Amino acid sequence: MVRAWIVVCLAVFFISTSAIWVRLSVSSPAVTAMYRLFFAVVFMLPYVHRKRAELLRSFRSLGRRDWFLLVLSGICLAVHFELWFLSLEFTSIASSVVLVTLQPLFTFVGVMLVFKERLRPLMWVGGTVAIIGAMMISWGDFALSARAFIGDMMALLAAFFISVYFMIGQSVRARLSVTGYTLVLYSVATIVLFFIVVLEGEKPFAATPVDWLYFIALATFPTLLGHTLLNWAIVWVKASSISVAILGEAVWAALLAFLVFGETLSLSQWIGGGLILLGIALSVRQTYEANR
Repeated sequence: MVRAWIVVCLAVFFISTSAIWVRLSVSSPAVTAMYRLFFAVVFMLPYVHRKRAELLRSFRSLGRRDWFLLVLSGICLAVHFELWFLSLEFTSIASSVVLVTLQPLFTFVGVMLVFKERLRPLMWVGGTVAIIGAMMISWGDFALSARAFIGDMMALLAAFFISVYFMIGQSVRARLSVTGYTLVLYSVATIVLFFIVVLEGEKPFAATPVDWLYFIALATFPTLLGHTLLNWAIVWVKASSISVAILGEAVWAALLAFLVFGETLSLSQWIGGGLILLGIALSVRQTYEANR
């Protein structure tokens, strides 16, 4: 359990670099998201080739329901990235991030309805404290306009789809290796995003040569070292706990924005970051006590 939580913390840090690479890229959201996952699949292929016999056996053992859930999870991941990246063109980064980090609300309700999981009081307290902290980080940056409202709704929908993605992972991942699981997910999401690019009338290429480097960075850090590690850990750490831990992304993203772009951090942002860390600590403690 301790090892799994260490992996979750590392994964959250790597995921927090996503906003940096996305901001640096000038390509469209769909193109950026598509190549993020495409390169992740490409980088996995040498290892997949070595493990092909084992992977084929595990794929054959899956039932129709498992395959349906895997494809659905890949679609949810693709839609999450498209909506979140697109929301940044309509609303502020801070507003978008804080709404995306409301995913514990969806996850908490989902695990109770789908898995009949009873969340203990400390988990509710930890999740609430962390969400309040996330809102404090971005409180002064909410814009009041029709365009901003559209972006905010996109970010909120993105939070919903990533919550479904993690809940499906809690159900299916235990019956499939992390390599096989993520290979299917990222492949499905890449295909879905390709069709989105075509439907949007975009050219399926990077807008500038340097964007290819940002795509590779997105594939390496927030995807392979972020989402893949979370998919490994979800066998031991429940989706509800992971959804709270991901709120730590707001803390790391704010610090990275300060270091890379020189964005200043206000007192409320420092306090908000502290509340997020406190909320995560409470959730980790609850998870640890529940598994003793």
